Amino acid sequence: MKSLKWRELREILLAYDRRFSFYSKKGSGKGSHRAIEHPDIDGRRIAFTVPIHGEGDEIKTPYKSKIRRDFKLPKDIFD
Repeated sequence: MKSLKWRELREILLAYDRRFSFYSKKGSGKGSHRAIEHPDIDGRRIAFTVPIHGEGDEIKTPYKSKIRRDFKLPKDIFD
């Protein structure tokens, strides 16, 4: 998988399906996280949280793999 920044990941997911939603989740600790949510994956609402500290942060490969599996995306979506 190629390296992706948070904003690029968002664009890819929205191009694939406009129903994806993105939220900022600020916790009590340092930094922040972003949540990705889809209302209907096999009849269920699915959400996934990614540790991101800025729009230009790179998404690490294990997170991209998990996002692809959880949201049942094509294997080549991030290539």
